[in-house]
Amino acid sequence: MVLYEVFSHSIKKRYKTSIFTKASIIQLLSIVLTYLSPFLIAYFTGGFWIKEKAFTETPDIKFQYRYIAILEGESNLYISSSYESINQIYQNEYRSSVRIINELDTDDDGFPDLLEFNLLISGVPIDTITNVKLMLLFNSTISVISNLKLESVGFFESYNSRKYTELSFDAELAFVQREKLREQVTYNGYSYQMLNETNIDLEELNLDKIIRDYSSREFSTRLVTDYVSWKNSLAEGFKINAYIRYVPFKLDYIPAFWQQFKWGWIQYISILIPFIFVFRTIKVFIFENQLVPTICVNTSQKMKTS
Repeated sequence: MVLYEVFSHSIKKRYKTSIFTKASIIQLLSIVLTYLSPFLIAYFTGGFWIKEKAFTETPDIKFQYRYIAILEGESNLYISSSYESINQIYQNEYRSSVRIINELDTDDDGFPDLLEFNLLISGVPIDTITNVKLMLLFNSTISVISNLKLESVGFFESYNSRKYTELSFDAELAFVQREKLREQVTYNGYSYQMLNETNIDLEELNLDKIIRDYSSREFSTRLVTDYVSWKNSLAEGFKINAYIRYVPFKLDYIPAFWQQFKWGWIQYISILIPFIFVFRTIKVFIFENQLVPTICVNTSQKMKTS
């Protein structure tokens, strides 16, 4: 059984022993510890495999020009929406509105990243509104890590004990996950319309239930409000000014097998290299100093010349 070979100048030293000896046990332990120890170290210092990763993607977000605005006072309620069926159902509470909507690409990357939504609801008595609810509907698409098309919602609500005639707010449309995405998987079933415009009844118009059901989905969006301002203006009716930024989505996902394997292999090799050097040095010391009995065979080697 050949244990080890050492090259020194033109001499190659070969160490031999029989199978069941101390030298063969040292050789076996050296091989096991050299190749097993890096795996154990990598595994027990943070995990050998990557179980999850985070990725930031700029989504393709488009406003659907669909909205529902609800104004509440102490004893009154006013509704204005882009859904004709809703306006007909709540014809007593419905108030007409004028809207100015702009989607802007402020950084010129080909994707809109700012929504300016201005809504003036007429026929609302001055100094009566204390609570505002606004639901905006978007189409959001991500495609780099996974393929996901999502009818997403931005819901905003604000209350003020004093009565004003204008509300302004700044917010970001953020991505919310209840489970991790899987790499290179297509997710269907999230682009359906939350409200069927051709068939809307009173049960479907419970806004709290709509938001609660929407928030329970695995993937959704929500408005993260940065700034809210109530004030009085000279305009008749009630005015809502919304400035919503489309920020990159932070995605938590489970890597596919080959990405996990690549990372595990890099960890293993980076720890294995010093172990090979250490145990090689130990074996050279043991065998050259004959700390265990071995047979040393010297073989002459011809030196290569250019």
